[in-house]
Amino acid sequence: MAIDKSAWLDDYKSGATARSEKWLREYLRAPDKQRKAASDDAEKLYAEKVTAAIARKARQKSLSKVSESDFNKGAEDAGSGAYSSGVTAKADKALKKVGPYLDEIDRLMPTMPKRGADPMTNLTSRAGHIVKGLADLKKKLG
Repeated sequence: MAIDKSAWLDDYKSGATARSEKWLREYLRAPDKQRKAASDDAEKLYAEKVTAAIARKARQKSLSKVSESDFNKGAEDAGSGAYSSGVTAKADKALKKVGPYLDEIDRLMPTMPKRGADPMTNLTSRAGHIVKGLADLKKKLG
């Protein structure tokens, strides 16, 4: 007798929903997640797995099995709300990351060279001043 793929799909979806609370509870209980994730061993394993995936072209092989309409269907199924709710939920994290750059722009603005008549000189001297400051900060922050 053939496997009922429709039933399998229903079981898969309902199982994920049923296990979601257990997953969250167990995830929150697990100790040392950040320390383990930031360890040298984790970094080494990550590099090994990425290198192996690149060597076997795993990404390209997987992508060759999907079409443009598959990409579009995923976005359509999720809907525009999936984007906005995900972005909104991470807004504080985004501000934390961009905050030092916003502070640097505020620091640099009063020190910009004066505007001149030549637009290209303005671009390179004024915008370049900001770009250099942000690039230096990025190097400093790592």
